Amino acid sequence: MALVTTTKGEMDDSLLEKKEGFVDNDNEYTTWVEYWLDGELVHRSVHVTLKQAVTLSAEGASNGKHPSNVHVVHARVDDGYAQLHHWHW
Repeated sequence: MALVTTTKGEMDDSLLEKKEGFVDNDNEYTTWVEYWLDGELVHRSVHVTLKQAVTLSAEGASNGKHPSNVHVVHARVDDGYAQLHHWHW
C-alpha cells in the first residue's frame, strides 16, 4: 500500500490504474508514471534526462477542470547530460 498525491487528495495506489511510458530520442530520455481513476487522470510524474543542451522552461496551465502545477525540483549537468525532474498533477 502506497499513497499517491492526486487531484483528489492522497489516495491508496491500489484504487488507481497505473500507466507508464517513455520517450528515447537524440535529445532526451523521458519516463512518466500516470495514475487514473475511473478514466480520469489524477496524477502524472515525469523524469526528463536531456542528452544535449536545449532551452528549458516550466509552465503551469489549466484545462478548466483541474489546475495544473509544474514543480521544478532538481536540475543539474553531469558529463554533458542535463537532468531535470518535475511533477505535474
